[in-house]
Parts: sequence; C-alpha cells; structure tokens
Amino acid sequence: LEPYSTPGRVPVVLQCGHSFCSSCVQQLIFTRGSPIRCPACRQPDTRHVSDLPRNYGLADAARLDVVA
Repeated sequence: LEPYSTPGRVPVVLQCGHSFCSSCVQQLIFTRGSPIRCPACRQPDTRHVSDLPRNYGLADAARLDVVA
C-alpha cells in the first residue's frame, strides 16, 4: 500500500470502517474481482469505488486536498 500523501491517492472508507486509498481499492478490484474485500479484516463491500465515502478526517491529517 502507498502513503496517502502520494498525489492522486484519496482515502476512502470501506463498510467495515477501515480506510485505504481509492487507487489501492481499485487495484484490489482489478486483481481480485468484486466484491471488494478489506485487506485488514476481509469483510466484503459490494459498492463501486466511486460510491465509497471519502475519509476527510484522514485526508486533513495527511494534509491532502480532497475535492468533494
């Protein structure tokens, strides 16, 4: 996994509450298929990456500019 401070990596929240960058989640879907399975707890999430909520708190902590 890449750090959130890398350009283009927006932190998103899975149903289980764990946060990962959107491009990492997209890569999980590409390599493992759908549904998304959380890398931390393996809980499935059937939403599309574009439907995952952004984690603005984590983005603020990492000092990222996240467009709504």
